[in-house]
Amino acid sequence: MHETRESGAPLSYNFCVKALRCASSLAATLALRLCRNLRRGPAPAEPRRVLVLGYAAIGDLIFFQPVLEGLRRQYPMARIVFLANPYPTTREYLPATGLVDEIWLWEWEGAGSPSDARPILDRIRAARFDLAVLTLSSPLHYFQSALRDVPVLAGHCRKSRLSVRGWPALAKRWLVTGEFARRALLDRRADIEPAGVHAVERNLRLLDALGVPRPPQDRPRIPLSAGCRAFADRVVAGLDPSRRRIALHLGSTAGQYGKIWPAARFAAVCRALADELPAEILAVGSADEAPGVEEVRRLVPGLRSCVGQTRLLETFALIARCDLFLGNDTGLAKAAMAMGVPTVTVLGLSDPAEIGIYWDPEKHLEVRAGLPCSPCARLGMAVAEPGRADYSNCGRRDCLDRIDAAAVLSAIRGRYPALFRAPS
Repeated sequence: MHETRESGAPLSYNFCVKALRCASSLAATLALRLCRNLRRGPAPAEPRRVLVLGYAAIGDLIFFQPVLEGLRRQYPMARIVFLANPYPTTREYLPATGLVDEIWLWEWEGAGSPSDARPILDRIRAARFDLAVLTLSSPLHYFQSALRDVPVLAGHCRKSRLSVRGWPALAKRWLVTGEFARRALLDRRADIEPAGVHAVERNLRLLDALGVPRPPQDRPRIPLSAGCRAFADRVVAGLDPSRRRIALHLGSTAGQYGKIWPAARFAAVCRALADELPAEILAVGSADEAPGVEEVRRLVPGLRSCVGQTRLLETFALIARCDLFLGNDTGLAKAAMAMGVPTVTVLGLSDPAEIGIYWDPEKHLEVRAGLPCSPCARLGMAVAEPGRADYSNCGRRDCLDRIDAAAVLSAIRGRYPALFRAPS
């Protein structure tokens, strides 16, 4: 029996298959757009029901919070519903901000069959929203059948350079990312360049697309209650007041991005800072980060650990009471920046232009190896062109391995000389 496999087929066959897939996806999206135009009602002068398909990771949500603040100021009477994955941010942090009226939790990452999504899609339809705002990571193709009757859809679209030779690859990427659906269905588009746009600016462009004024300040308000502050005060009361306080956050090694600098090197930095400043080291984070913290504690005996012992906002309050935050590229580093706490972040594959320092750059420090392949943007993959990974993992992480403790210490001494002077 003759068998034809795409992987071994001639180029013309592969080209035709990809072209047909692109054409069928585009036709389906255009048909949905036509159906949407026929079914949706007129756009209201002021939306009364707003759906935000948002972020749940700590750093992503902090960078997105100015958008919520802008929507709340512009539409004070609207009922704002925030839909995202179930994280501590959506269970604890976001309710404390008071910026949304409801939070719907749905795990859309790794979503299964369409029938699995039926409950949340039915809920969206029943709510009859006037406006839906989609972040860059919101999978429009996953929700598009439920959003087709919403009068106004706003969201991001990526700008792309189109060439005759490059359009098949571009079309394939658009299928994977849902860009076809976004360009066909969105009424208010916030276009972003392939690379170099910080997440805060990228998110604020959503407000621009809607004609909503940006908030007076793009620094989010971190909601620390009196109880959280009192908790932090009790912890700090047990530390030596004559010593500097440094919050240490290692992050989890279980993450798929592999952007964690070795705990032993953090230990060397902490040991030197504890002696030179002198300083108290306070480790923060979730319970799954405890093994790395214990490795540091063996080398830094005076380290105080609150890992796995605090709620998210209590952790924020502890960081706010410190003189310096030291850690990897994590959401807690973004929280420290938002609260104005000086930071030292060890960066490898992360793109500082997109998710790095945004507020008060003079107060923050990013330590990088400076390799030409870094940042590689996504999952440790090299960049083939701006905004596109080539999906071949380097397997080395030289961007992190080539950073030693001496380099980090030297950078800290150069950026924060005042830390090494006795507290007044």
